[in-house]
Amino acid sequence: MNSESVQQLISDSFIIIRNFIVDELNEDPKELLGEDYWKILVDVNEVYEKEKQECDSTLKKLDYFSDEILYALQAYRCGECGSGLLEATSDQGKAVEASFKCRSCENDLHYESIVNAAINEYYADDVYLSHKDGGDSPVIDCPFCFDGSYLFHEGVCASCGDSATHECERCGASIPPEEISEDNVCGYCAHMWAKMMAE
Repeated sequence: MNSESVQQLISDSFIIIRNFIVDELNEDPKELLGEDYWKILVDVNEVYEKEKQECDSTLKKLDYFSDEILYALQAYRCGECGSGLLEATSDQGKAVEASFKCRSCENDLHYESIVNAAINEYYADDVYLSHKDGGDSPVIDCPFCFDGSYLFHEGVCASCGDSATHECERCGASIPPEEISEDNVCGYCAHMWAKMMAE
Protein backbone atom coordinates (compact mmCIF):
# COMPACT_ATOMS: atom_id res chain seq x y z
CA MET A 1 0.00 0.00 0.00
CA ASN A 2 1.54 3.34 -1.05
CA SER A 3 1.51 6.54 1.00
CA GLU A 4 -1.41 8.07 -0.95
CA SER A 5 -3.55 4.99 -0.28
CA VAL A 6 -2.72 5.25 3.43
CA GLN A 7 -3.64 8.94 3.31
CA GLN A 8 -6.97 8.07 1.74
CA LEU A 9 -7.64 5.38 4.33
CA ILE A 10 -6.93 7.83 7.13
CA SER A 11 -9.00 10.52 5.43
CA ASP A 12 -11.93 8.14 4.91
CA SER A 13 -11.70 7.14 8.58
CA PHE A 14 -11.23 10.66 9.92
CA ILE A 15 -14.91 11.59 10.29
CA ILE A 16 -15.79 8.15 11.66
CA ILE A 17 -13.03 8.37 14.31
CA ARG A 18 -13.98 11.92 15.25
CA ASN A 19 -17.71 11.16 15.47
CA PHE A 20 -17.15 7.97 17.46
CA ILE A 21 -15.00 9.79 20.02
CA VAL A 22 -17.49 12.66 20.36
CA ASP A 23 -20.80 10.78 20.10
CA GLU A 24 -20.02 7.42 21.71
CA LEU A 25 -17.21 8.21 24.14
CA ASN A 26 -18.34 11.77 24.91
CA GLU A 27 -14.73 12.91 24.71
CA ASP A 28 -12.81 15.64 22.94
CA PRO A 29 -10.80 13.94 20.14
CA LYS A 30 -7.84 16.27 20.60
CA GLU A 31 -7.63 15.49 24.31
CA LEU A 32 -8.23 11.75 23.94
CA LEU A 33 -5.70 11.20 21.14
CA GLY A 34 -3.29 13.88 22.22
CA GLU A 35 -2.62 17.06 20.34
CA ASP A 36 0.25 15.60 18.27
CA TYR A 37 -1.75 12.61 16.96
CA TRP A 38 -4.86 14.72 16.39
CA LYS A 39 -2.80 17.19 14.35
CA ILE A 40 -1.42 14.31 12.21
CA LEU A 41 -4.98 13.08 11.51
CA VAL A 42 -6.15 16.58 10.62
CA ASP A 43 -3.12 17.25 8.40
CA VAL A 44 -3.42 13.96 6.51
CA ASN A 45 -7.14 14.55 5.99
CA GLU A 46 -6.50 18.09 4.69
CA VAL A 47 -3.73 16.92 2.32
CA TYR A 48 -5.89 14.15 0.89
CA GLU A 49 -8.92 16.42 0.51
CA LYS A 50 -6.78 18.99 -1.35
CA GLU A 51 -5.45 16.28 -3.69
CA LYS A 52 -9.01 15.03 -4.26
CA GLN A 53 -10.24 18.54 -5.10
CA GLU A 54 -7.41 18.98 -7.60
CA CYS A 55 -8.21 15.66 -9.27
CA ASP A 56 -11.95 16.41 -9.38
CA SER A 57 -11.27 19.80 -10.98
CA THR A 58 -9.41 18.11 -13.88
CA LEU A 59 -12.40 15.81 -14.43
CA LYS A 60 -14.83 18.75 -14.49
CA LYS A 61 -13.01 20.31 -17.48
CA LEU A 62 -14.10 17.51 -19.83
CA ASP A 63 -17.39 17.17 -21.72
CA TYR A 64 -19.57 14.20 -20.73
CA PHE A 65 -22.67 12.58 -22.23
CA SER A 66 -24.26 13.22 -18.82
CA ASP A 67 -23.19 14.87 -15.56
CA GLU A 68 -23.91 11.54 -13.86
CA ILE A 69 -20.85 10.11 -15.62
CA LEU A 70 -18.72 12.88 -14.14
CA TYR A 71 -20.08 12.12 -10.66
CA ALA A 72 -19.37 8.41 -11.13
CA LEU A 73 -15.78 9.09 -12.20
CA GLN A 74 -15.28 11.41 -9.22
CA ALA A 75 -16.41 8.56 -6.94
CA TYR A 76 -14.36 5.92 -8.80
CA ARG A 77 -11.58 4.07 -6.99
CA CYS A 78 -8.57 2.75 -8.91
CA GLY A 79 -8.73 -0.97 -9.60
CA GLU A 80 -5.00 -1.31 -8.92
CA CYS A 81 -4.57 0.51 -5.61
CA GLY A 82 -8.06 1.50 -4.47
CA SER A 83 -7.30 5.22 -4.49
CA GLY A 84 -9.99 7.77 -5.26
CA LEU A 85 -7.44 10.16 -6.81
CA LEU A 86 -8.42 9.85 -10.48
CA GLU A 87 -7.37 12.76 -12.69
CA ALA A 88 -7.77 13.59 -16.37
CA THR A 89 -4.49 13.92 -18.26
CA SER A 90 -5.98 16.39 -20.73
CA ASP A 91 -7.66 19.62 -19.68
CA GLN A 92 -10.37 19.88 -22.30
CA GLY A 93 -12.37 17.98 -24.89
CA LYS A 94 -14.68 15.00 -24.81
CA ALA A 95 -14.31 12.64 -21.89
CA VAL A 96 -14.88 9.65 -24.18
CA GLU A 97 -11.60 10.53 -25.98
CA ALA A 98 -9.65 11.38 -22.82
CA SER A 99 -7.04 9.50 -20.84
CA PHE A 100 -6.89 9.40 -17.09
CA LYS A 101 -4.33 8.59 -14.45
CA CYS A 102 -4.45 7.43 -10.87
CA ARG A 103 -2.45 10.00 -8.93
CA SER A 104 -1.57 7.40 -6.30
CA CYS A 105 -0.13 4.51 -8.32
CA GLU A 106 0.40 6.29 -11.69
CA ASN A 107 -1.84 3.74 -13.41
CA ASP A 108 -2.77 5.04 -16.89
CA LEU A 109 -6.44 4.55 -17.72
CA HIS A 110 -8.67 5.21 -20.69
CA TYR A 111 -12.31 6.24 -20.61
CA GLU A 112 -13.62 3.01 -22.10
CA SER A 113 -11.68 0.90 -19.61
CA ILE A 114 -13.13 2.57 -16.49
CA VAL A 115 -16.47 4.19 -17.32
CA ASN A 116 -18.64 1.08 -16.98
CA ALA A 117 -16.97 0.04 -13.71
CA ALA A 118 -17.39 3.60 -12.41
CA ILE A 119 -21.09 3.69 -13.37
CA ASN A 120 -21.79 0.24 -11.92
CA GLU A 121 -20.07 1.13 -8.62
CA TYR A 122 -21.82 4.52 -8.44
CA TYR A 123 -25.28 3.01 -8.97
CA ALA A 124 -24.71 -0.30 -7.13
CA ASP A 125 -27.03 0.55 -4.22
CA ASP A 126 -29.79 1.86 -6.51
CA VAL A 127 -29.60 -1.23 -8.74
CA TYR A 128 -29.76 -3.49 -5.68
CA LEU A 129 -32.79 -1.64 -4.31
CA SER A 130 -34.57 -1.78 -7.67
CA HIS A 131 -34.14 -5.58 -7.72
CA LYS A 132 -35.05 -5.97 -4.05
CA ASP A 133 -37.96 -3.53 -3.78
CA GLY A 134 -39.09 -3.27 -7.38
CA GLY A 135 -38.93 -0.24 -9.61
CA ASP A 136 -36.88 0.71 -12.60
CA SER A 137 -33.19 -0.12 -12.64
CA PRO A 138 -31.15 3.05 -13.21
CA VAL A 139 -28.56 1.17 -15.32
CA ILE A 140 -29.05 -1.44 -18.05
CA ASP A 141 -26.89 -2.90 -20.82
CA CYS A 142 -26.77 -0.56 -23.78
CA PRO A 143 -29.05 -1.76 -26.63
CA PHE A 144 -26.67 -0.21 -29.18
CA CYS A 145 -23.08 -1.08 -28.25
CA PHE A 146 -24.12 -3.99 -25.97
CA ASP A 147 -21.14 -3.61 -23.62
CA GLY A 148 -21.84 -0.13 -22.31
CA SER A 149 -23.85 1.01 -19.30
CA TYR A 150 -27.04 2.75 -20.39
CA LEU A 151 -28.23 5.32 -17.85
CA PHE A 152 -31.98 4.84 -18.05
CA HIS A 153 -33.09 8.06 -16.33
CA GLU A 154 -30.52 10.09 -18.26
CA GLY A 155 -31.42 8.38 -21.55
CA VAL A 156 -27.83 7.89 -22.69
CA CYS A 157 -25.15 5.21 -22.83
CA ALA A 158 -22.04 6.09 -20.82
CA SER A 159 -19.83 4.30 -23.37
CA CYS A 160 -21.14 5.15 -26.83
CA GLY A 161 -23.37 8.15 -26.10
CA ASP A 162 -26.37 6.75 -28.00
CA SER A 163 -29.89 7.43 -26.77
CA ALA A 164 -32.87 5.12 -27.05
CA THR A 165 -36.52 6.04 -27.36
CA HIS A 166 -38.31 5.61 -24.05
CA GLU A 167 -41.80 5.83 -25.57
CA CYS A 168 -43.18 3.08 -27.81
CA GLU A 169 -43.57 4.27 -31.40
CA ARG A 170 -46.60 2.04 -31.88
CA CYS A 171 -48.75 2.42 -28.77
CA GLY A 172 -47.19 5.45 -27.06
CA ALA A 173 -46.64 3.63 -23.74
CA SER A 174 -43.51 4.19 -21.67
CA ILE A 175 -40.91 1.52 -22.34
CA PRO A 176 -39.54 0.02 -19.10
CA PRO A 177 -35.74 -0.36 -18.76
CA GLU A 178 -35.72 -4.12 -19.40
CA GLU A 179 -37.51 -3.57 -22.75
CA ILE A 180 -35.37 -0.72 -24.09
CA SER A 181 -34.04 -1.67 -27.52
CA GLU A 182 -33.02 -0.10 -30.78
CA ASP A 183 -36.45 -1.09 -32.19
CA ASN A 184 -38.19 1.76 -30.27
CA VAL A 185 -41.17 -0.39 -29.33
CA CYS A 186 -42.36 -1.86 -26.04
CA GLY A 187 -42.21 -5.59 -25.34
CA TYR A 188 -45.92 -6.06 -25.91
CA CYS A 189 -45.87 -4.40 -29.36
CA ALA A 190 -42.71 -6.32 -30.31
CA HIS A 191 -44.42 -9.57 -29.28
CA MET A 192 -47.62 -8.73 -31.21
CA TRP A 193 -45.62 -7.75 -34.30
CA ALA A 194 -43.62 -11.01 -34.17
CA LYS A 195 -46.84 -12.98 -33.73
CA MET A 196 -48.46 -11.20 -36.69
CA MET A 197 -45.41 -11.85 -38.90
CA ALA A 198 -45.45 -15.55 -37.96
CA GLU A 199 -49.07 -16.01 -39.10
